[in-house]
Amino acid sequence: MVAAYYGKAPIKFKCDELSREGANRLSAFMNLPRGATVEQHLMRNQKLALDYPNYPCLIQYGGFVNKRRYDGERHRSYFPIELMFMVPPVSGRRPM
Repeated sequence: MVAAYYGKAPIKFKCDELSREGANRLSAFMNLPRGATVEQHLMRNQKLALDYPNYPCLIQYGGFVNKRRYDGERHRSYFPIELMFMVPPVSGRRPM
């Protein structure tokens, strides 16, 4: 389990994969291949400047494309690795 503190609230999620590219090369939105990168999106929307934009991102599969449509395996959320930290397992509970 990993977590991040940015945006409106802290988030915890299960990481599915690690990207090959850095946040400065990954498209923030799947349907806009020439749109903003993850790095640009964080700067514009969260006012966060990455210290290491060439570091890879954690990838989470599944989720909502918009408020009404769940896209399952195809949807990907990218989280820059420098903003993440590990959440230790709670004793007596199985890890996800």
